[in-house]
Amino acid sequence: MAQLGQRAVDASMLGGLVAEFARAAFAEIDSVNRSALGHTAPVRILVDGRDAPIEAVNVRHGVIEFEWQTLDDPLTWIWQTLKDHSPIRSGRYRDSHKLMADGNDVTPGGAIPQATQYVFVNEQPYSHKIEIGRTESGRDFVIQVPNRIYERVAKEAAARFEAVADISFAEIDRNPSIIVKSPNNTFASAAQLSTGISQPVQDFV
Repeated sequence: MAQLGQRAVDASMLGGLVAEFARAAFAEIDSVNRSALGHTAPVRILVDGRDAPIEAVNVRHGVIEFEWQTLDDPLTWIWQTLKDHSPIRSGRYRDSHKLMADGNDVTPGGAIPQATQYVFVNEQPYSHKIEIGRTESGRDFVIQVPNRIYERVAKEAAARFEAVADISFAEIDRNPSIIVKSPNNTFASAAQLSTGISQPVQDFV
């Protein structure tokens, strides 16, 4: 019984040491990110792949992941602004804006996965005409709202979120698109700490 009790105490103490190390590593990276962004970014912490206290990590072969949610604000803002700037005669164009994370469909407002590139696109067959097209008389294809919707939103978003994202306008298969990437600076969007029998190891992404 005494031997089992000692093992439990040792495991508890080791868990505390791992948690202390993880918090120190997090504080160091978060400080660098705060300096790069000019503000504190929201962060999600996963312990062995789930939402749990840091102390709950498997001390022998566990993983603690920190994910800074810096692109949520620009992605949500772009999504809403595209809808606000859209013509609403039928609503089909307004409801056809899509967000993709590394090619996978994402629902703005929900959980946004980590990705190297996010793309907003409208695949309605007339989206190109709405963006830059004109009628035979020479007037803009849409008169309800100004044209070049994606281009204007991309330009405004790039200026508004310059510190946290690289945002640009593009055309993909003639469809107007907005491309959003993490900025190429000192910011770390994610960090991973792996535990082991020897000592924890950090891996910055």
